[in-house]
Amino acid sequence: MTAYLRPGLTLLAMLTLMTGVLYPLSVTALAQLFLPSQANGSLVRDAAGELRGSALVAQPATGDGWFQPRPSAGDYATVASAASNLAPSNPALAE
Repeated sequence: MTAYLRPGLTLLAMLTLMTGVLYPLSVTALAQLFLPSQANGSLVRDAAGELRGSALVAQPATGDGWFQPRPSAGDYATVASAASNLAPSNPALAE
């Protein structure tokens, strides 16, 4: 029984280490090395250096070469892309 169990557990441990630890760490390291802005989410900062959002969120598409974009209830502002965490019964939600 141990003749089958030991190689199986060894293979499981090796593959878990390779695919669950080494591969993600190497891909993250390569992304940080070659594409640091994109790997960190294409963050946009204002003149004071304060984080304002991502360049990839809420982009309006204008021009004849683009498909019609999804309609935006917040006029493509990033503040409308997240939930408010207010309950439907909260009066502050109506405001």
